[in-house]
Amino acid sequence: MGVYSITDIENIIVNNPNKKIISKAQAMNSKLMMHLYGQNVNAFMKQDNYFENADVYKSRVEKPMSNKDLWERILNEESIIFAARGGSARFNLSKEQEEQFNAVLSNVRYNISLRKWIETFALPAYRSDPMGLIFIEVEQLLQVDGQPINTPKCYPTYKSIQSIHDYQPNGRTLEYVCFHLFVNELAEYGINDKEESANISNPNNAAPNQEKKSAYYRFVDSEKDVIVKQSNGKVIVVSEPIMSQPNPVANDRFNGRVPAFIISDLIHFDDPNCFASPISQIVELADGFLYDRSIRDLQKKYHGFAKTFEPLVVCSTCSGVGQVKGSACPDCTIPGQNQGTGYKLKTKVGDVLRFPMKDLLENTGFDVKKIFGYVAPPIDTWDKQDLNLVQTEQLIYYSYWGCAQTKTVQGPQQQKDAEETATKTEANLRPKYARLNKTCDWVQTTINDVANLMGLFWFDTAWKGANIIMSRNFILESPEDLLEDYLEARKENAPDFILDELMMKYINANFQDNPLELAKMIKLFEVNPFVHATVKEVEDSPIITDEEKLMKRYFSEWSDSKKAIEIIDKPIEALKADLRAYAATKKAALPKPATTPTLN
Repeated sequence: MGVYSITDIENIIVNNPNKKIISKAQAMNSKLMMHLYGQNVNAFMKQDNYFENADVYKSRVEKPMSNKDLWERILNEESIIFAARGGSARFNLSKEQEEQFNAVLSNVRYNISLRKWIETFALPAYRSDPMGLIFIEVEQLLQVDGQPINTPKCYPTYKSIQSIHDYQPNGRTLEYVCFHLFVNELAEYGINDKEESANISNPNNAAPNQEKKSAYYRFVDSEKDVIVKQSNGKVIVVSEPIMSQPNPVANDRFNGRVPAFIISDLIHFDDPNCFASPISQIVELADGFLYDRSIRDLQKKYHGFAKTFEPLVVCSTCSGVGQVKGSACPDCTIPGQNQGTGYKLKTKVGDVLRFPMKDLLENTGFDVKKIFGYVAPPIDTWDKQDLNLVQTEQLIYYSYWGCAQTKTVQGPQQQKDAEETATKTEANLRPKYARLNKTCDWVQTTINDVANLMGLFWFDTAWKGANIIMSRNFILESPEDLLEDYLEARKENAPDFILDELMMKYINANFQDNPLELAKMIKLFEVNPFVHATVKEVEDSPIITDEEKLMKRYFSEWSDSKKAIEIIDKPIEALKADLRAYAATKKAALPKPATTPTLN
């Protein structure tokens, strides 16, 4: 890792050597934020000059619907990664240190655990800001009489690529990073610059300039973390930022590393300094979805209301002359004219049109529906546009997950599709499991990288590395399908280890929304004697002991007599002993078989 002099820092700030990389990453972030979170949608909706004039374009981009609902549907299934039960975390520390570090990771910031922080902040950034940073901040927590106490805290933060002036990647790690501070950030770093502060509340501006970049920069390399100010091409050091005090225990806080790394792990094969979002390959499809949806919505604006037709109704205000007391009639005059038309411009439901009886009798073909009615727009075009959006969404889903969206079919086709689904389930879910594993790989790597930086800060040379393993116990099948798989495997006399796996998947799927019941059922699965055999099969077996047969026969009765918390709290062996004792009491209560007297 490099160490940079003030001259080097000045050169980096003035010349911006990696400007091309940063600019490309910022543009990518802006587009992804637009798609995923609906930010600044109008800026990405360009006018199609060949098909639409300025007025039509203005109407199309007025309050457009974004794609954020689309991505919510596409990506929300990945939350199963953080709901999966299991996994492990080891840190190769003493028992006391391990307890201390687990407490640190259980509340890294905002009263949430590191795992929850990754889900809440890092994963959305992975998708929307792949070349942004996860940066470990260090903060002095307490002061007494203005003097800092050596009780520092470090925690992970997300740094947007939009806040970065320059950095030098080395894989996902960095040689240095230079942040461009915004005006509203200066107070956080203890900077009181009246000239910069004046820009926030400039009375000549319609809105505050809090997002304006200041003349200050934060530069971090493997040795230092400093604030500098640029003025006339020169750079002067202002101070160490108050949020990054050195660790009082360790002289080198992060073992010669910049305490940050690039969020994404998807490296470009043709540019190793650039990293991609997991949705990068389907952004063009999302562009098409956004464009087609805006056209569909424009169609609704122009043709969504049925046109009414009716005969001209004489204006009752002016009696059809177009003027009232020498002035244009207010109810039948077209704006800009000085003479009324004599006919109502707008009719009301209460208006009555009367036809002479003579005309009605003589005109046998009189049909009021030919005089009054609605011209409804054709819906074929809308149907086609809606279908196109559905098909595009299905294509986006397939491109990301590698399988089709699950959908319910109504009508005569439903039974056939249900039968086909049963045979296609395994093939359909295999790519989905692969997609979940890819994202889980990133989560696992990222959570370990953060834990390693925090471990280095807290334990210095005693830190040997984190080994956090995420659970891959994803269950996408329904409980009904899993139970059917289990029963079929048992019917085919599958080995016990396969039956164990299938039954555990069924239990996890069936009780995943009830943690207490899930823990109870897992315990009972371990205690149940000959769990994959029926009571009759056990009692008919010549090699099973009478004690085990009784335990099997009375297992359900015994388990019903226990409270859930009692089953959860007791060890497996204690529960088995309890079941054995229960079965013994049942045996004692059984009537003894009658004996036949023996004749001598």
